[in-house]
This record gives sequence, C-alpha cells and structure tokens, in this order.
Amino acid sequence: MNSLCWPAVAVTATPPAFAEKLRFAVETAARANGAQVSARIGYAVAPTDTRDPVALLQFADSAMYAAKYSGKNRVMPPVRPLPAGDS
Repeated sequence: MNSLCWPAVAVTATPPAFAEKLRFAVETAARANGAQVSARIGYAVAPTDTRDPVALLQFADSAMYAAKYSGKNRVMPPVRPLPAGDS
C-alpha cells in the first residue's frame, strides 16, 4: 500500500482556503495512487463562529452534511441550525 504525502499548508491560510487545500490534496493524492476519491468538507472556526465547543461541533457537522448533499468535491462553511420553531 502506498502512503499519502500531504502538502504543507500555511498556518495563516483562511479556513475556507485551508479546507479547499485539504480537499484538493485528498483528490490529488488519491489520483496519484490510481484511485478516484472525492472529499466533502464542512468546517467551523472558534471563536469566530462560536466559543461553545458543542455548538462548534454542531456547526461543523451541519456544514459537512450540507457539503455532502451539495455534491462531490465540496467545501462548505458553517451552517447554523435554525432556532427551534423556525422553518
């Protein structure tokens, strides 16, 4: 089995840029190893999106599912759930 080498990503990259570089790295590394792989990435950032760790995970989880349902090779920003009773 071949190992994957991840390219360096600048720590100063914005969250969307970092997520996109990660998505591209997964796709590129897989292709180099003869596989076809796509990634769907959702992210949330503390403290910008929230300081609450539970809410942060919920935002990231919602973003990941939004990316999943939007199609292959997607990066999605945080998705805040609607307050109870809203639709």
